[in-house]
Amino acid sequence: MKILLVDDEPFAVDDLALTIDWDRLGIEAVFKAYSGAEALDILGRRPIDIVVTDITMPGMSGLELAAVIRKKWKQTKVILLSGYAEFGYAQQALEIGVSDYLTKPISDEAFMRKLEHVIRTIRREWQEIASYERAVSIFEEHLPLLRNNLLRDLIQGKKISPDRLVSQLAKFQLPFEAGCRVALMTMRLEGFHSFSADDMFLFEYAIDNIARELYADEFALWNCKDELGHLVYAVKPAGGADGDPDGESCARITLLAEELQRNVEQYLRGRVSVVISRTGILPDDLPGLYQSSLGLLRRYIGSEHGFFMTMDRDDAPADVAVLTRLYEPPSFMQLFESDQWENAMEKLEAVFAELSAKRIDTAEHLREIHSQLLAACFYIAHKNGKMLSDLAGADLADREPPPDAAELKEWAAQLATRIRSELEAEMNNTRRQLVRQVHEYIDANLESATLQSIAHHVSLHPVYLSKVYKQETGQNISDAIYRRKMEQATHLLRNTRLKIYEITTMLGYSNAHYFIKLFKEYSGLTPQEYRDRAE
Repeated sequence: MKILLVDDEPFAVDDLALTIDWDRLGIEAVFKAYSGAEALDILGRRPIDIVVTDITMPGMSGLELAAVIRKKWKQTKVILLSGYAEFGYAQQALEIGVSDYLTKPISDEAFMRKLEHVIRTIRREWQEIASYERAVSIFEEHLPLLRNNLLRDLIQGKKISPDRLVSQLAKFQLPFEAGCRVALMTMRLEGFHSFSADDMFLFEYAIDNIARELYADEFALWNCKDELGHLVYAVKPAGGADGDPDGESCARITLLAEELQRNVEQYLRGRVSVVISRTGILPDDLPGLYQSSLGLLRRYIGSEHGFFMTMDRDDAPADVAVLTRLYEPPSFMQLFESDQWENAMEKLEAVFAELSAKRIDTAEHLREIHSQLLAACFYIAHKNGKMLSDLAGADLADREPPPDAAELKEWAAQLATRIRSELEAEMNNTRRQLVRQVHEYIDANLESATLQSIAHHVSLHPVYLSKVYKQETGQNISDAIYRRKMEQATHLLRNTRLKIYEITTMLGYSNAHYFIKLFKEYSGLTPQEYRDRAE
């Protein structure tokens, strides 16, 4: 939760900001504004859940502010504060949908009870928005995308646990079962480079309609669009787990695919090349079927248009195996960039396990692994503004590919570990420097320092800055400002003859009574009592 306090009397805003136990309420950020216009500016830049505003303010009243909020930010709740228990104000507040109307003075406990009520209302409303019925509606709306993503993950070799796959096949209402046999139909759309994205989407939608019309009576289809722009279909006979494709079914899949290709050319004035794979087990065989289909497109069709092939021959050369785990998503580059270092180490283990299982630890395969890892390390180093040799050390960064798999694996683990260690150390150092910047800014701008002004000074979002500061110091920035103001106050009271109201102004407080109250909470004495004792 985030709250905005609005009053043209700064001491009233500051008093609320400092005296309320916001952590107890679950409010992580408190913003302050001293006019309606300033409040609207903050609302335009920050997601605010609750606005507490005084009614009588010059320029824009609290009622006018509440009306604008109701119109532009419907989910934001408004609590009005007034020194007058006037029926007219209360009636207007009700008419514009204000959450509560409170009359001053109000105790901190009573105010917190009102806030707790409003917070419960907000949470209840969001729970209703995220209700089961609404979630089901949104889920059904996104089913095509979810199905697409699942099949794309499977053909690319992404590992999904058997239980999760069974669950997702059922949840996504797909007539496929883990362990069933399927064929892949891969279509490359050709000659549409000048089409816009919207035109291509409609064209692909039309192809899918034709495919489902042709196959609907005999086969179940499950389609996706791969990263190369190909349309890929998993095809199996309709009728459940017992409907594995036999020779006759495979012949029908091929015949219907040829008809699909002709219909696309005749009715959509487009051309596609089609490859029909052999059958394989879902999900284990899908990556191999998919890669073989791409191989046929690449080696036997090339840049030609409108060709049709079935996988009657083995596409992959028999004497050279491919390191599939090295290229499975997510890549080392993606894992390093998202700080998933443990997952990167797991991927490294999987790559070397495949290397051992396939017995392909040739010098060329080792160089392949070395170059992929090194490229990912160069990327993450440069992304952080470092040379790899500076980040990880020249002994690792400049090392030639180790001559055997065990040494290569050890080198890779050492390199990733050192990069991780250096980046984490740099992050911690950056955070310590950030805390120092905050303190320096507060000391230089003690009169006017606020969370918003400090965040602007260090070019960070206030909520992020507040969280980082609390993680590093254990306290809120508002507490740090308060403590440093009180420390400065004790110094001025001991070492100068400045009057209390002068110290009040120097510290940025507009009301001497409010400063006296805060100082007594800090030291147990009024400013004058503290000065008298110091003398």
